[in-house]
Amino acid sequence: MKCPVCGEEMVLGHIRPIGGRAPVWLPGDLDVTDLRPRPFSVKNVERAGGRVIGKAMNFAVLYTSLADSLLCQKCNLLITQL
Repeated sequence: MKCPVCGEEMVLGHIRPIGGRAPVWLPGDLDVTDLRPRPFSVKNVERAGGRVIGKAMNFAVLYTSLADSLLCQKCNLLITQL
C-alpha cells in the first residue's frame, strides 16, 4: 500500500503487546492507570473512549492477537486496523 501522505510504499508489520497486557489507544492525556472501575478490561477501556489494539482474547485486556499495521518509514505514519 502507498502512504496517503508521501506516496512511499508502506511496510507491513504488527503491534505487539508489551508486559503481558494488550496495547490500547486512549484519548487525550488519559492513562491506563486512570481507568475506573478496576479491573483493567475491554469494557472499561471502551467506556473511557479508548480502543484495544488487536482482538482481545478474553473479557479482560490481558492478551490480544497481533494487530496488522502498515508503517511508512519516510514519514513515520502508522496505519492499524483495530
